[in-house]
Amino acid sequence: MELKLGTSGTVTIPETLQKELDWQPGTSLSATVVGDQLVIKRQSDLPKWKRYRGIFSGTPDLLNELAREHAKELAKDDERIANL
Repeated sequence: MELKLGTSGTVTIPETLQKELDWQPGTSLSATVVGDQLVIKRQSDLPKWKRYRGIFSGTPDLLNELAREHAKELAKDDERIANL
């Protein structure tokens, strides 16, 4: 795929490549020169898992569900101890 350098020194990354790489506007990129090539990568200053923030929004709150389940188990244990 051919890209052209704009008059102000900018290069536009085609939308097809942006989608393939999951790059949205505002994605931080880093550029390095390797030999006679320019290599552009997603900036790796944040762990990869941070990119997935919010993908489970709208799902049940598993931590609170686990805490409620644990509280029920503790109550059952207290009841068993009281009946000894």
